[in-house]
Parts: sequence; structure tokens; C-alpha cells
Amino acid sequence: MNSIRKLLLFIAIGTLSVPVANAQSVKQLEALCALGNVDECFKLGWMYSKGEGVRQDKSKAVELYTKACDGGYADGCSNLGLMYLRSEDVRQDMLKIAELFTKACNGRSAIGCGNLGLMYQRGEGVQQDNSKAVELFTKACEGGDATGATTWARCTTKAKAFVKISSKRLSCTRKHVVEGMP
Repeated sequence: MNSIRKLLLFIAIGTLSVPVANAQSVKQLEALCALGNVDECFKLGWMYSKGEGVRQDKSKAVELYTKACDGGYADGCSNLGLMYLRSEDVRQDMLKIAELFTKACNGRSAIGCGNLGLMYQRGEGVQQDNSKAVELFTKACEGGDATGATTWARCTTKAKAFVKISSKRLSCTRKHVVEGMP
């Protein structure tokens, strides 16, 4: 009976310490972000956008993603673009979203390239251009974004993408269809 009480006490203490550890982690991330560490600003932005370890706060997430993006963190630009794209609180500015995805892609964010490719494919915020879309989907694929690879395969009739997923990494190869190509 005594060992069961010790076990229950151990479990209770362990359970209670989890939120405290998260609160300490959040404070550490906030301090590092305030010092200009854009990686930590991005992590906090993600936490606030999802409500992971903190109360969900989309406005705070936008603020933190903006700081990460302005500091050169490419995935911060991509996530900021997605926040604007999915926002119900602000009017969607497709030109601004395209700028954010462009900045993300230029900063080597594979997801940013895939998102920008979708905008070119659909002609949203940019002039519709399937060739540019394929180029961006290829870049996304080569950067490890499976969504970009899949979309690339669907958006062109002159080429097919074969996506191989291994336990270590995603590799994309292209096989051009010779028939019908100009």
C-alpha cells in the first residue's frame, strides 16, 4: 500500500510539473526572442498559432511570425503568409501574401515555394503562369516539401513527378514525357 501511495504521489508531482516546465520554456523563448533570436520568435509564433503550451492567440502569432520574417527566418514568412491567407479577421491581401511566399521561397523555404507555386497556378495575387508554378513546385520538391511535389505532378501534362519517401529523406525525381513536348 505504501508503494502505491509513493507511485501516485510521483505521478501527481510529474503531472503538475509539466505546465510549470512549459511556462518556464515559454518565458525563456520570449526572452530569447526579445533579444532578436528569430528562431525562438518562430517557435513562439507556432506555439501561439496552435495553442501549444500557451493559450491560442492568432494576433500574437502574427506578431511573432512578422518578427521572425523581418529577421530573415524564411519559414516565418511562409507561416505569416498562411496566417493571412487563412485569416477570418483581416481582409486577404493576395499581393502581400504572394510577397511573403516569395520572400520565404527566396530564403529557401520549401513550403514557401510550394505555396507560391499554388498562387501562380491559380493566378492569385500574381499573373497566372503554369511554367512558373512548375518551377516553384520543383523547387519545393527538391527542398523536401511533399505537397509541392504532388502538386507539381498534377499541374503539368508534359511531365510526371515520382516521389519516393524513404525513412531518411524525401527524394524527388522527374521523368519527362518525350511525346508531345515542343
